Amino acid sequence: MHPIVQLAWTCYNFYQLTPTKLAGENYYFRNGHDMSVGTSWNIQRPETIESLFYLWRFTGNKTYQEWGWNIFQAFENNSRIETGYVGLKDVRNS
Repeated sequence: MHPIVQLAWTCYNFYQLTPTKLAGENYYFRNGHDMSVGTSWNIQRPETIESLFYLWRFTGNKTYQEWGWNIFQAFENNSRIETGYVGLKDVRNS
């Protein structure tokens, strides 16, 4: 697997590993252990979704489009308010 694809997979999994399906601000990797949420808030950073968009555009692989859609749905389910979107204090609480 290409390193760019590996990094995208890792970033996508930041989102998938929380109850809200939204990523925290940062993560820790410990040798021999899984990653864990470092800072639990989500302030709607666009970098992962943007990266998935470019991967989809360059490769045509619909997997990246689906991943982006999954993240969008998580924002809709957890961050949407009447006038827009808000950040979350703790992505570990749904």
